[in-house]
Formats: sequence, C-alpha cells, structure tokens
Amino acid sequence: MVRRLALALCASTLLPTLAIACGSGDADSSKAADPGTASPAAAGTQSPNNASAEPVVAMPVSRFAISVDDMGKDASSGNAAYMTDLRATFVLDAKNYSKASAFASADEGERLLNQWGYLGGYETGLIPEGRDTAVLNGAYYVTVEVHLFKSTDGAKKAYDQLDKKARSDGKWQPVRSDSFGNQSSTWTVAGEKISTSTVNSVYHLAIFRRGNLVAVVRTIGAEGFMKVEAVRAMAAIVDQKVLGQKQAVEPTPIPTSAAPAGAAASPTKQP
Repeated sequence: MVRRLALALCASTLLPTLAIACGSGDADSSKAADPGTASPAAAGTQSPNNASAEPVVAMPVSRFAISVDDMGKDASSGNAAYMTDLRATFVLDAKNYSKASAFASADEGERLLNQWGYLGGYETGLIPEGRDTAVLNGAYYVTVEVHLFKSTDGAKKAYDQLDKKARSDGKWQPVRSDSFGNQSSTWTVAGEKISTSTVNSVYHLAIFRRGNLVAVVRTIGAEGFMKVEAVRAMAAIVDQKVLGQKQAVEPTPIPTSAAPAGAAASPTKQP
C-alpha cells in the first residue's frame, strides 16, 4: 500500500523500481509528458518566482515545513484534509542527518554538515484523509524536510550535494518545471501498485534552496493523476514561508526529538 511506501522513504538502499524522483513517462526533461493532474486544496496558488531574493532566516527551521493547516479542509466533511504522520516526524541535527545516503558515510556527512554550518533540520509527513482510497481519487502523500545553514554559501553547498546525488543515482528522472527558490530541480520515478488496485504509484521530488534554507519535498500519488506541478505547489508553500509571504508557525513539539539512526530522509532515501 502507498502508506507503507511512504514510510519506506526512510530506507537507505536504492531499489530499481523506486528512486528519488518517481516517474512514469514524464521523466525526460526534454518532454512535457507528465501524466494527469492532482489538485488538493493546497496546490494551485503559486506566486511568480523571485529568484533574486536570498533571505537569511533563523531557527527554528520547523516553522518553514508544510503543516496540515497548509493543506486546507475536506470539502464534504469540513475537517482537515490531511493528518500529520507523527512516525515520520523528526528533529534533525548533524549527527543523525549525517546517516542519510546523500553522504558516502556518516563520518563524511557529519564533517560536511558541520563544515557547511548546519544549524538543524526538520522532517515530517502528511497523510491524506482516506489514505490509499483518497490517493486513488487524486490525493497524495507528502513528505518534506527543511534544513537551515548559517549562511547562503553553506546552503548552496548542501543543495549541490543533494542535487548531484539525484543526478548521479541513475534512478530518479529529471522533470521539466518552472524554477522556484534560488536553485531548484524536480524529479520523478514510478512506484509499486497502490493497495490491491492495478494502479501504479508515482513519486515526484523537488529539491530547492532559498537563501540559507534547503528543502526536499516529495509527493506520492496515483498514476493518471500526478503531475510535477503538485510537488512544485508543495515546495511553493515552504518557499512562501521563507520569503515572509505566508505565516510560518512553529509546530507543536513532538515526543520524539531526534530521528533514529538511519531514519533521516533525503533525496537518496528510497522506498
């Protein structure tokens, strides 16, 4: 089921069927072949990108992540359309995030993060009300991680590391998309069947930098619905918060204050 796939984003090995940027025919950046559409309440309000604005924002970085409040209400029930995935919500530091497979080893990861002036990170997941049934009707799972650095220079180096890993991995396929943030790239890859249906899941990934913040956003939805615009719309929420265009509220602290070894998600974490 897609729920299981979403949790498996924390796995560190790269599997042939799912790589960072999940694609299903829209992989070639020279083609506009992204199938279908997906439009939950949060998707669809994107401001023209101001690529020159490079704010230096302060901790806590968690306030820039996507929350259930950003995802709107269910039209039929009036309740929140999404739930926070508490089991996929972690506070990150140089020690636990260094275990992400963006780095050759935990020692290298910790050394580089400290060298880049890593202040901390935050990872969380959002589950659509209705879960896989909702996904089969156009909703999607979202995971987001935000990372803050002392300077834009450190953030640039971190972005380059994540983007390079995506490009060299060979699994994620680039997808053409309008730029956002100061630097950005979007990716896709096809996933497994959703629950007991015959419908394939589709993963999309957005990596971007705005000022001294680097974000990685993923969507997991159903083939025939998902387009790169959905993950870009999710990334736009983070970007708007960094730019001060959208209120950035620190979420309620969670019981688990740090990710367990190897659980920190990254563009190189595969389902």
